[in-house]
Amino acid sequence: MARLLRLVLLLSLGTIFVLLYWAIVAFLTLRRGNRLRISGENASGDSRLKDILARAYPEGVSGTDYQALIAFLVSRVPADTVARTVAGPSGKEVAAVLADLGQAQPTAQTEAVREKLTPLGFEDWVRRYA
Repeated sequence: MARLLRLVLLLSLGTIFVLLYWAIVAFLTLRRGNRLRISGENASGDSRLKDILARAYPEGVSGTDYQALIAFLVSRVPADTVARTVAGPSGKEVAAVLADLGQAQPTAQTEAVREKLTPLGFEDWVRRYA
């Protein structure tokens, strides 16, 4: 019984360390001002959504826009679709993006994201695919 308890404790600690590692990597990546690049060549997920995001953010998504973007997307699109679309270009694992989605809160920039995506056909995409 004690061995089983130790094994469970070690697995739990290992999981916590992995999640902490990915949170630190994401924080440092965004803090350095690196931009999230979204393109059909290096992203996975729905190609039409990738196209809309690539046209909305041709220079990539800055760290400050990233939180507003994922907060907006997760309010309109299934979380797994958002995670698959954002994971590739951000260099993050899908699980790390899903963790970001769980913490994403709407901000003043969220409305700006909607205004940027709507003329590019985002709402039509949502009605058709999401």
